[in-house]
Amino acid sequence: MHGVHLALTSSHDIARKRKELTREWKGFVVERQIPRSIRPVVQDSWRRCMASGVDPTRRQTTVLLDDDDMQNLLANFRLYQLALPILEQLAKQTEGTGHLLTLCNRDGFILYLRGESSILQKAEKMNFVIGSQWSEEAIGTNAIGTCLKIGQPVQIFASEHFCEGVHEWICSAAPIFDPLTKHILGVVDLTGPWNYAQPHSLGLVVAASQFIQQRLNEETARHRFRLAERYWEARERYPHDGVAALDSDFQVVKANAAARRWLQENEAHWRQLLYQQLTERPSLTDAQSGTAFSSLPPDAPVIEEVFDGNVRIGFLCIIPDKPTARSKAPTRTSTAWQTVVGRSPAIVQAMTKCEMVADADVPVLLLGESGTGKERFARALHASSRRRDKPFLAINCGAIPKELVAAELFGYEPGTFTGGLKQGKKGKFEEANGGTLFLDEIGEMPLEFQVHLLRVLQEKEILRLGGSRPIPVDVRIIAATHRDLAQMVREGRFRADLYYRLNVVSVAIPPLRERREDIPLLIDHFVRRFADKYNRSLPQLDPDLEAFLVHRYDWPGNVRELENAVEHAVLFCTGDRIEATHFPPAIAHAYLANTPNPTARPLTPSPSGAHSDRVAREREHLLAVLSETGGNLSEAARRLGIARTTLYRKLKKLGLEKQAVIHVRNA
Repeated sequence: MHGVHLALTSSHDIARKRKELTREWKGFVVERQIPRSIRPVVQDSWRRCMASGVDPTRRQTTVLLDDDDMQNLLANFRLYQLALPILEQLAKQTEGTGHLLTLCNRDGFILYLRGESSILQKAEKMNFVIGSQWSEEAIGTNAIGTCLKIGQPVQIFASEHFCEGVHEWICSAAPIFDPLTKHILGVVDLTGPWNYAQPHSLGLVVAASQFIQQRLNEETARHRFRLAERYWEARERYPHDGVAALDSDFQVVKANAAARRWLQENEAHWRQLLYQQLTERPSLTDAQSGTAFSSLPPDAPVIEEVFDGNVRIGFLCIIPDKPTARSKAPTRTSTAWQTVVGRSPAIVQAMTKCEMVADADVPVLLLGESGTGKERFARALHASSRRRDKPFLAINCGAIPKELVAAELFGYEPGTFTGGLKQGKKGKFEEANGGTLFLDEIGEMPLEFQVHLLRVLQEKEILRLGGSRPIPVDVRIIAATHRDLAQMVREGRFRADLYYRLNVVSVAIPPLRERREDIPLLIDHFVRRFADKYNRSLPQLDPDLEAFLVHRYDWPGNVRELENAVEHAVLFCTGDRIEATHFPPAIAHAYLANTPNPTARPLTPSPSGAHSDRVAREREHLLAVLSETGGNLSEAARRLGIARTTLYRKLKKLGLEKQAVIHVRNA
């Protein structure tokens, strides 16, 4: 197996092999003889140990972390949190094998150690304990330290260990890598007495490390996606400023042109500058809220932490264009509601109602179909409230297994669950203390749990599972549902007292088909966002297709469906014009079915002649509408059902931006 350094191919005759290794070891450390039968990977390690002055007679490692350092390391070590469930399962499988299972960090410190008590006691003699360091520099050749050096799975048997105090052991280790930098993050290791040696031990730790690696890759991909989401949200809020998303190691994930220029100009010291911003400046918002900054400091970029749950995954950096632009930053409220796109009476009424109760600190119940943007409303409501600098946490009540609802919301004390965190865990109410908790799909909450939620809302305190001490919490509740809760109350599927407690203020968010005048704005908004995201030139939408999307398609998935459809179209548009073929098949076929003459409008780009006729008709139609409105572009755009910016682009493309105004005013 290439890149895997196995010490044994079988467990047969290992006593004889041990004697041979001891003889070779003595010849090397005492007489400096070149070992003849020692594997190259071990020879190289011995030479490193000799060069760095490691004492071959050392009986134990002497580098140990104290309790405070150990707890701090565990709390901040991402790999430990991720690998723990996998290691606990593997520890059960290795019971009775005489081996100890460990996880070490990149410096060789043991963070996790499980095994039989008799083997643990024997290992203590060489300080093989939690918090001890097993790098080559600390204790010579060993599977953990050598694996960290070479970045490959390795097994070290008996006197292959450089230090004499470890000659009674066999160990097998495999590395785990950072998915992005490819640097080693840690090592999984199995260690046992030499007479328990089994070749397959190395295969077992390789499999475990690969499983952990897969989980790490998946989590990293999710974190990168979350950072990208925050980046695009910030791009919308600050179109004139530099915006960059950085991972937790201050590596650039995404940056617009303005941010890239600033990073290049300040290449020598920008990381130090941003770190100072992070540690010395007061936070403008809580990073978990996902809300906009209320203002920008006048003299430097702003950096904010980005979280996935309670894990910091990176940073968002805003680099103001210039001081004058900063002084004209939007107000708190207008900035908070910029993520909700629309100007229809229905959507404006919903936003206005939310703004009126933003600081009232009462529960708000958001009602609307799936995909209408209930979470966007909840975030904007939080951002425009006095709690805007505190956490915003969202939880989907329908996505939590029934048996875990209480633990997720209220947390649990140490020792409550088998397999739970040893130190216990805060629930969402504690994590959101001082801020806002968004309970999405509240109608899916199990009936038997609703009484516990009601008690928290009434008494403003929670009791962790397994705990006896009430914990006060100050949390504003925003709930949302697509269900008819009043009907569920009548049917006995939702508690009436909880319904009335949550329904102090209800806000109805209209479906997209009931605010069609917002569709052109949303299309324009999403086309711009995704064209920028995928580095495409800004495409134009076929006028007939746009009219169909605005006036005749019902958008059962609401804004979410529209957003996904436009992203699909931008991705598959290779020219400067978005046609029906670029949309998902369901929408493309609906367009074909709703076209008056289907045979004349196949789902392929139009021939040049038909295209010319359509352009001529569009030109005449635009001039007619402008004539009717007296040259008022805003009114003309409203009548056409498109955004004013879209109308101006159409006029410019047709060469009518000046001609049209002159024609209308002279008419």
